[in-house]
Parts: sequence; structure tokens; C-alpha cells
Amino acid sequence: MSTEPRPKPLRLGWRVAGLLTGSMSLVAVLTVSLYLGVRYLESHGPAFAFVQSEVRRSPEVMQRVGTVASVAPAPFGPYHYHSTGSKESVALRLVVVGSRGEAQFDAKATAENGNWALTGPVVAIPLDSE
Repeated sequence: MSTEPRPKPLRLGWRVAGLLTGSMSLVAVLTVSLYLGVRYLESHGPAFAFVQSEVRRSPEVMQRVGTVASVAPAPFGPYHYHSTGSKESVALRLVVVGSRGEAQFDAKATAENGNWALTGPVVAIPLDSE
């Protein structure tokens, strides 16, 4: 007979908790990957390319931020794209960085047969501190 103490078995609750923690980590990684993938596609499509070129030429934008250095979709801003047949529309929030500062703008555009046009002015989003 052996006098060594036998190891105590792990409780089932701890095993389940370990599995759930691992699953939650996987879900978090997949969610972040999906978010980054969608944001990448948003900033590389024809709708964004058109809106970006119009924002760079907009007198309202230049008045607010100066010479435009970069235009990007707002990280947590709205981005709505809709397509039906040959008609497309997009409404999005942009972060514009210029020689005099940074601001956010909303823009809307539509396309028919691939010909894009703004459907209204590029509108500055007021910051809380303004």
C-alpha cells in the first residue's frame, strides 16, 4: 500500500469556466477581426473613393481644416451603404485632418450605373467643446 496522498480531482465548475473563458476569447478575436475587415472594405470601395475626392475639394472642409492631408471613415461613426440593381447610395461620417486641425463631417452620395454624385452638402459635426 502506498502512503502518498492522491491528488484531488478538479471540480467540474472550474473546467466549464476554463472552457467558457477560452470561447469568449475566441469570440472577441473574431469580432475584432470582422470589425477591422468591414472598416477596411469601407475605406477601399468606389463610394468612399468618390466621397473622399469630393471632400478634398470642398470649400466648407478647407475653410474648417485648411489644406486636407487625410480623409478616413470615422472609427465608430455611421457608414450606411445600400445597393439595388444599378442604384447605390452611401451615407458616412469622415474624419478629415488638415493643415489647421481635425474635424468630422457627414456626407451622402448616390450612384446610378456607377456615376456618383453628392446628394447634399458635406456637413461638419460640431464637437462638444465648440
